[in-house]
Amino acid sequence: MYLVTTPLDPHIMLSKDLSPESEEERTQMKKIPYLTMVGSIMYAATATCPDVTFAIQHLSQFNCNLGNAHWTTAQHIIQYLYATRTQSLVFGGLDINLTAWVDSDWGACTDMCHSKSYIHSALDLALSHGVPSGVPRTINGCHIQH
Repeated sequence: MYLVTTPLDPHIMLSKDLSPESEEERTQMKKIPYLTMVGSIMYAATATCPDVTFAIQHLSQFNCNLGNAHWTTAQHIIQYLYATRTQSLVFGGLDINLTAWVDSDWGACTDMCHSKSYIHSALDLALSHGVPSGVPRTINGCHIQH
């Protein structure tokens, strides 16, 4: 095992092109507990580790037709969670700031070319994270189109 410092390997570009093409490969990949692993990571993302939210929603796109690269990436996320198990988020401060982050690297999405995740934060606490629904949102009178 090597030291894992990020939830996703920045050198790996996942796409549906990495999914198996032959029936034999698909049958082999169905034996792998990918959905169980994705579900476990998703639980960690919603319960205690919001830093893996983008990575797990990205992997979830390949639930029906995963390839070996998708499985390897899921294992990478598990290694990241293990490597960071002793780290924690510490909240504090008196300033109230509303900050929002969005994945705007549309070029990295080779399948659909659109933004895929966001995190809203206030008081330095993650308030919500997830996949945009395409529905316009309003926060304090500011219109935000996801």
